[in-house]
Amino acid sequence: MRRLIPALTILVLTCAPVFPSSAQENSCPALVEAALSASEAACAATGRNEACYGHLSVNAELAPNAGNVSFAQTGDIISVTALRTLRLSPLDVSAGIWGVALMRLQANLPDTLPGQNVNFLVFGNTEITNAVAQETELNVTTTTGGIPADVYISPDETSAVVGRIQDEQELVAVGRTQNADWVLVELPDSPDSSGWLPASRLRAGTDLTALPVIEPGAPRYGPMQSFYLRTGISEPECAEAPPDGILVQTPEGVGTVTLAINQVEVAFGSTLFFRAQPDGDMILSVLEGAARAAAQGVSRPAVAGGRIRIPLNENLEPESPPSDFEPYDEVFLAPLPVDRLERPISIAPSVTQEEADRVMRFERYFNLIAVSDFNALHAFLNDNPQAENAEIEAFLQTLGYVF
Repeated sequence: MRRLIPALTILVLTCAPVFPSSAQENSCPALVEAALSASEAACAATGRNEACYGHLSVNAELAPNAGNVSFAQTGDIISVTALRTLRLSPLDVSAGIWGVALMRLQANLPDTLPGQNVNFLVFGNTEITNAVAQETELNVTTTTGGIPADVYISPDETSAVVGRIQDEQELVAVGRTQNADWVLVELPDSPDSSGWLPASRLRAGTDLTALPVIEPGAPRYGPMQSFYLRTGISEPECAEAPPDGILVQTPEGVGTVTLAINQVEVAFGSTLFFRAQPDGDMILSVLEGAARAAAQGVSRPAVAGGRIRIPLNENLEPESPPSDFEPYDEVFLAPLPVDRLERPISIAPSVTQEEADRVMRFERYFNLIAVSDFNALHAFLNDNPQAENAEIEAFLQTLGYVF
């Protein structure tokens, strides 16, 4: 199987641990440690846009076009495009079972960073279902009368130019407008970027009806960059066992990555922990870095040490906007295996309620700046608790923002 270049990593860890004595076989901490160690060893070779089976047990439902691939035992690695759903088993000490999986995804990281991935460590009673439809692509050829033609950021010739193509150039089209008078094409010099080209610039007779209709400005998600998440509600069997869920981490210094989880758009550059239940909440905890969660037209900022809750309906869809930013429970999160991530971290201490209230008071400023600057603004507000708009704007100007 051809390996994809790395970007976002999903590791499924599912191998039964081996304990040196019968006493340890019934040990909850020993099972957790053995499962994580076995998964780490089995999934070391996982590449970009690939998933790895780490520890028992992981049940994979494959996509219809998956072909002849196997994902049934520890160490199996497949492309995430072959996956429809992953279901991991909850911790069962008596049976020696605790499902673990790893994914490495590209998400919206550029192709120029082939060794950088978004890493997913999935464990316990957790289910993820791919929400990215298989893209329909069409090879097209331009006809521009012998002169270069512009490619635009929107299907509008007054919008910004993002590229230029030549006459008789072969391109890959991935979408169209409703009336098919514009086509979304991959930029030949930057395949991870795209732009809009008038259909009149294509060779006559090109049939565009097979292409999906794409709304201008709508995000394009790569494999598993959009998914549905469901986790269990039971308490861990021991204090050393982490709660069911998924750890997601971006590489250091790559900027902001965007995911769509249960139809909530999450922009982050950090380490996050997610849990979600139907007819309950999806909870996004920021263990390190910062994030922004958006649903139903409302965006909420979050910094390290706190969380955001998004109420979900029975179909794991948002039924109301995200909650205010609030402190998280350090004790509940302490067992998370953050030392097993590609970039080991320490879990940030919880913010105080006063700090969380301050973030919400000045939320509009957080929503005007990049996620990568959230913690700088948060630190300024903590150091200057009496600061008002003028002082905040003066500080943000030192970061390059104009008011």
